[in-house]
Amino acid sequence: MRYLCTNCSYIYDEALWDALEWIASWTLFDDLWEDFVCPSCYEEKENFQEIKEEINYPYDNKGNLSALEKEHYINYSLENDVLKVYVGKDEEHPMEEWHFIACIALFDENDEKIEEKFLSPEDDCIAEFDIQYLDEFEIKIYCSLHLWWGSGKININSL
Repeated sequence: MRYLCTNCSYIYDEALWDALEWIASWTLFDDLWEDFVCPSCYEEKENFQEIKEEINYPYDNKGNLSALEKEHYINYSLENDVLKVYVGKDEEHPMEEWHFIACIALFDENDEKIEEKFLSPEDDCIAEFDIQYLDEFEIKIYCSLHLWWGSGKININSL
């Protein structure tokens, strides 16, 4: 999630390391110390607002994808109730210091997060989930540069 300082528009991104405050990647906003203030204008933590993120979806699943859509294309396979997810249409999504897949998450049919795997630039862009209890789900990924991407709803019977 990302949070906006309502005073100066500084953005705190939970997925990224904050060099100004030496905050580790994937430090949740709620887990920041109580007297945390904006590193830019010193506004109090209570004056930050969660940014509601839009989910990007590839425009055309028939292969007519832009380079950006190919980079964030969500591939998956199912074997013995284990869903294997990897990102990238023709090649794996880059896993570089400032451009990487930071999270691969699984959501149920009600768009409730079931499980998430956090990745760092040193990791392979792959995650596995046990889906034996799901009928329908969606996979969402978070790119440190291009934000959220989704697979759309997937019915287990169509796999």
